[in-house]
Amino acid sequence: MKTRTEKKFLVRKIKEGIVIDHLPVGLGFTILKILDLVPAKYTVVLAHNVESKKLGRKDILKVQNVWLEENKLKIIALLAPKATVNYIKNWKVERKIRMKIPKKIEGIIKCPNALCITNDEIEKKFIKTKFEVLKSNLIRCKYCGYLMSREEIASNLSKGNFFVYSQKF
Repeated sequence: MKTRTEKKFLVRKIKEGIVIDHLPVGLGFTILKILDLVPAKYTVVLAHNVESKKLGRKDILKVQNVWLEENKLKIIALLAPKATVNYIKNWKVERKIRMKIPKKIEGIIKCPNALCITNDEIEKKFIKTKFEVLKSNLIRCKYCGYLMSREEIASNLSKGNFFVYSQKF
């Protein structure tokens, strides 16, 4: 069995940036892609399939010199509601945020329904998307009623099919 000291060095500490912990296994790479935290731009550590007392197995993401805006935190909360985001400063956790599923999501993701008013070329300039988060792991468009699961959201976001509105970041 590994000692506590050995476990600490499994994933090296960072001086400044964020640590996204308690991600479900396999979601780490998807989160990197969705949040556009590509290793070519940032120093990134992705630990995949790490032992976890809470989850059994988990992914951990560490990104040097990056701070997340509220909209990006909402995406993480929606896809990984048990995750935590730690803001690191001078090698220490300055702030820890435990994700909570938002009740609504506005102006962050597009509705994939081509007939939704939020996708009309004229109307989309004046209307921002609004989704209600349902308890059954679904979100529903307030305008057209389109239902999406968290898995569908993650899959489509990572493929860029209905990516996050860049002006919100």
